[in-house]
Amino acid sequence: MIVTCPWCGYEWNTRSRMRQITCPDCHGKFPQPAPAVRLLNDIEPCDLCGHEGLEYHVCRIDGDAAIVCSACLGKIANGEVK
Repeated sequence: MIVTCPWCGYEWNTRSRMRQITCPDCHGKFPQPAPAVRLLNDIEPCDLCGHEGLEYHVCRIDGDAAIVCSACLGKIANGEVK
């Protein structure tokens, strides 16, 4: 999870599950941020083609999470989309 220190603004990737996180830059302590949750519904567009109201699949594209429709997922699996 990427966190940003509220005291100095330093941003880093952490795997910590502790209640309090210590900034490696300024050593300030702050509570673990709540996870960012994105709820899917039938009006979310596909991240690749932009179509709305389709069946979605969560996957990773170049290491980033993406929500894609079934048609685009097939294209990714066949190597048509990079």
